[in-house]
Amino acid sequence: KEEKEALAMINRIDSKGREIKIQYHDFDLSEDDKRQIRIKLQEFIPMYKKVDEILPYIWHYTRSCQGTYRLLSMKYMVEDQLNALPSGKYLVKPDLS
Repeated sequence: KEEKEALAMINRIDSKGREIKIQYHDFDLSEDDKRQIRIKLQEFIPMYKKVDEILPYIWHYTRSCQGTYRLLSMKYMVEDQLNALPSGKYLVKPDLS
């Protein structure tokens, strides 16, 4: 029962979060900055793949809508940048802001 409630709440938070699109800018970066971003993204991929798995636990222990939303936002930011890489677009800076 708790798992179903957690998943339902996560889905609601996710739906609201998807309504608010992150506004990206295509940054003009140096080759070194681009390399740093690619390295960071490779480091983030294993965590990115685990987000959906750990979200129910995060919700269960924190009951934090804001924390859950932030984690989902980070997931989508990484996903968006990974999807933009093949076209040579960089949507984040090396500090991932």
